[in-house]
Amino acid sequence: MRKSFLVILVLLASTNAFSQQKKTPPPTPTVKNCHVPADTANNNTLSLQEIKDWADSKSLVVRCTGGKTYTLTQFTISIIKQNPMQTLDFGIGNNGIPLMARKAIDQMGPMDTILMREVNAKDDTGKDCKLSTIVFKVAAESTAAPAEEKK
Repeated sequence: MRKSFLVILVLLASTNAFSQQKKTPPPTPTVKNCHVPADTANNNTLSLQEIKDWADSKSLVVRCTGGKTYTLTQFTISIIKQNPMQTLDFGIGNNGIPLMARKAIDQMGPMDTILMREVNAKDDTGKDCKLSTIVFKVAAESTAAPAEEKK
């Protein structure tokens, strides 16, 4: 009985010693405060045409704190519509906007919002990094059609 107790004690001590030697890599820092490059005022409000142009670009680029640019590689995307109030989730985008999300962007109206979470990107050196949630909305006046002149 005493031998089995010693064997168990030795096993527990060795397991504990090995588990303490494992080191986890440091977490990847999250880059905060990112905007679409067309958002020169950094107020997260863009015209619908600017959003469409960005969504159609070959690589989705955002500008973050300090003026650094990042190319989005993976993210989840949702569109929050104001009229009628609803949230449309489109899943994961890999190196671009998913097709159904892109079609929904065409139907966006004033104050509708795009929400991108769990954003992974590459910096200009090709290093992977995580970005904070990116949110931007359609400007109130951007989708108003010009009034036709009456003859």
